[in-house]
Amino acid sequence: MGTKHPPEQWEDLLSRELKGLPDRPAPDTLIPRVLAALEERACLPWYQQTWWTWPPAVRLVSLLLFSALLGGLTWVALHAGESVVMAEAGGRFTGWWASLQPAWTVVNSVINALALAIRQTGGWLLVGGVTFCAAMYLSCVGLGTMFYRVAIKNR
Repeated sequence: MGTKHPPEQWEDLLSRELKGLPDRPAPDTLIPRVLAALEERACLPWYQQTWWTWPPAVRLVSLLLFSALLGGLTWVALHAGESVVMAEAGGRFTGWWASLQPAWTVVNSVINALALAIRQTGGWLLVGGVTFCAAMYLSCVGLGTMFYRVAIKNR
């Protein structure tokens, strides 16, 4: 067994050992691959590059268009209720929503029944169900991982 060192000595020892290791040379293909990637990126058309590399005039126009779009959307959101068209659309939505009312009644009844069952059981059923679902999920992930590794190792 080796001698135990205090943390400061251990850090110094580790630093000396790491600094004593020889440098690893870069692969011969590294520089050509990096230069090719840089050249490929530089040859892209301006509209496929980042926004900061676009020509200044195009950046200004795009910024103005985006600001106008954002301002327009904000104005529409603030003044939508004043429009006759929006009032008509709201009436249509109300009619469409009324056709979904029976389905909403069923969903609401099921939710209320579940809430009542949880209140009556004190919540332990919910905790048990969530725990069971989590255990089954983790079991599926674990078994799937195991079967995947077995299948890959046998190739």
